[in-house]
Amino acid sequence: MKVLILAGGKGSRLWPLSKESCPKQFTADIPDNDGLTLFQSTFKRAMKLTDKNSIFVVTNACYKELVTEQTATLCNGYADENIICETVGKNTLPAIVYGVKVACKNGDDNVLVFPSDHKIENENEMLSIIKNTEKLSENSIVTFGMTPTSPSTEYGYIEPDNEVLNGFKVKNFKEKPSFEKAQEFIESGYLWNSGIFMFNSSVFMSEAKKHAVDIFNAIIGSSSVEEAYSKIEVGTSIDYGVMEKTDCAAVVKMSVGWSDLGGFDAFFKAFETDKNGNLCGEDTVNIDSKNNLVIAPDTKKVVLLGVEDLIVVEKDGVLLLCKKNESYRIKDAVETLKSVNPDLL
Repeated sequence: MKVLILAGGKGSRLWPLSKESCPKQFTADIPDNDGLTLFQSTFKRAMKLTDKNSIFVVTNACYKELVTEQTATLCNGYADENIICETVGKNTLPAIVYGVKVACKNGDDNVLVFPSDHKIENENEMLSIIKNTEKLSENSIVTFGMTPTSPSTEYGYIEPDNEVLNGFKVKNFKEKPSFEKAQEFIESGYLWNSGIFMFNSSVFMSEAKKHAVDIFNAIIGSSSVEEAYSKIEVGTSIDYGVMEKTDCAAVVKMSVGWSDLGGFDAFFKAFETDKNGNLCGEDTVNIDSKNNLVIAPDTKKVVLLGVEDLIVVEKDGVLLLCKKNESYRIKDAVETLKSVNPDLL
């Protein structure tokens, strides 16, 4: 089995914890992660499924040094050629097609695609399900659907259809819904779209050629990422480019305590809070305060007094104060800062 780890995202919805110079998958400031970055956790997970030489990382060229440094703490001699560097992001489909081209250059193989920024509570259960999915992935492009724990507007949804082996054919993919629609989806048995995939390389490349021929030809006909991406005018996700069009899509259910930590509001669900709903470091003093998130360096002492539903994040001299359930607007703040004070990014 080959494993592709997608590690090129900038994670702007977690600013200032996640910055362009060190996005969320590479920061060590994620709470309760054993001192590892999310990328390192993902790489360790991959090493439980295959050897290091069969793991390939697709990332932005400016993050190559971070990948090299962080893999060096987990294993010796990780091959430089296994790090595929994009000069510009073109979304997930080009990243995966190019990754498969490199990973499977010596022949057909099963491929597992991991985003690098997911938090998993029950990793052993996840690995067991993945191993049991290898047979299904020989003839299907499998996506792993997470059993929803509550209505969420932050995720796309998958509607399962008829059973096939240990999974289901995919009936529909749905974009991020309104809260009311999310409630309807859950009641109808829909699953969260995790962005984790498994497939046979030949099946996937055949479907990519069929449904995204321009991207396929640009990559197969080029000798470098730079050349290939220069021929791709519009970036495309694997969901839009292949999964929503192919007849080979299947979904396997998982209930493993999954979160992609897409925004700070997700932290309240992904991590254990205290009896008052606060998620803070041990040094934070809470007095009559509820449902607050505090992420700050050990050198900063934070006192919460009579406040509720606050998100407080401090990093590198930048302080973010935000109301809970408003963190989706951080992307707007990042866009504003690009013109007002880009040094903060």
